Amino acid sequence: MEPNVYELRSECERLGIDNAGNKATLVARLGKSRDAFTPTRSSSRSRTRTPSKSRARSRTPRATPKAKATHKAKATHKAKAKATPETDEDKALGAFASGKSRPGLFEKRSSSNANTNTNTNTNNPPFTSTLKILFDPSQPWLVLNNQGSYNNFFNFVPLEWRVGPWSRLAVPTLLFFLFKLVLSAPSKAEFSDFLQSNPLPDNYALRASPISNIDMSKVHLAIALNGLATLFLIVRKSSPAVFGTYTMISWLNITTHALATVAQQFQFQFISISHPTFHLALNAIRQCTRFPALVSALITFGVWNIVLAPYIYFIFCKGSESKTRFLKWNFSFFLMEIHFFNLPIAVAATLWNFAEFGDVDLWLASVLAYLYGLLYLLVFDRIGVHLYPTFSPRSSRGVLGWFFLVGAYLGIKILANFVMTFFKPK
Repeated sequence: MEPNVYELRSECERLGIDNAGNKATLVARLGKSRDAFTPTRSSSRSRTRTPSKSRARSRTPRATPKAKATHKAKATHKAKAKATPETDEDKALGAFASGKSRPGLFEKRSSSNANTNTNTNTNNPPFTSTLKILFDPSQPWLVLNNQGSYNNFFNFVPLEWRVGPWSRLAVPTLLFFLFKLVLSAPSKAEFSDFLQSNPLPDNYALRASPISNIDMSKVHLAIALNGLATLFLIVRKSSPAVFGTYTMISWLNITTHALATVAQQFQFQFISISHPTFHLALNAIRQCTRFPALVSALITFGVWNIVLAPYIYFIFCKGSESKTRFLKWNFSFFLMEIHFFNLPIAVAATLWNFAEFGDVDLWLASVLAYLYGLLYLLVFDRIGVHLYPTFSPRSSRGVLGWFFLVGAYLGIKILANFVMTFFKPK
């Protein structure tokens, strides 16, 4: 049964075609369309007329071919993004997989994908539930049952470094380090003298560096502002998980030390009334963050640029695509700021007054490093986060790497003292 003129006009309106004209014109117009209306018996309906509002000539603007092509391309892209599964190669590359639609490990997730993960086979519980599981002794070591790879981000790390028992050297080494820290702990009097030592001189704001004509007060102000700006960008664009990295803890040490120095300068210049408690607190913050800021910056610079980055690029990244993706990420401005420029910033912030580091400085930095090591081994390892896979407790080489870090802390103290003694004005 042939369609009437009103059905033809409705079909033209549905296809975005001009529905003006008589029946013959509408049939010819629909015949040129690939989606032409084909009448069938099942589509024949009662010949009752549609309401006058439906019979009125449509004023809907005609869709242009360019608009149709754009809409079709967007629909095709969305369909592919939903239908295309993650390949075995993407799963093996983990965080450096190409074309991944999930947020990065440290990227802030929007509300639309906060509870979803398109490229993972695991459904991770909320953060608070994960904390409860970690303190439950009845739970297995890998509490998320994710093959030691949180949201598949660490699939590029060898499986034997993610799951299985630790090396036999791991636990005795941790106990040995703890024993050494307890034995070398300073007395209460020594620690009190340490907090009050190396005060900021009264003429600090007018004092230039002995090896340059740069006013160090301006340098420290620039370091503090740069540190705060970087932290602000991190908070805006990243999740709080980024502050669990050794790199960001190092950046916090540098920024805190610079802020305490600037605050003492502010007290000397603008506060006429003496505040002994405030001054002592600022000096204690400066002292407690000075050597940790320097040593953590040097460790971050050396371990990342000399050990981890080349290891990830040449060993973990398989294929040119994953290597290109890693290089683009590694040489981004943010990564260069915290992995490369952090070293000259830390040197300028901590070595300007040529005050040599002592045993308390080394002990305090070692305690902070040991506490971070416990966080990494007892929390991150259990949820499948392997930020520094070359120091895996399941590998004997990884455990030996712990001794390398301890030696690096001692070596950096000796090297820094030598540099300050060499350049110190006579």
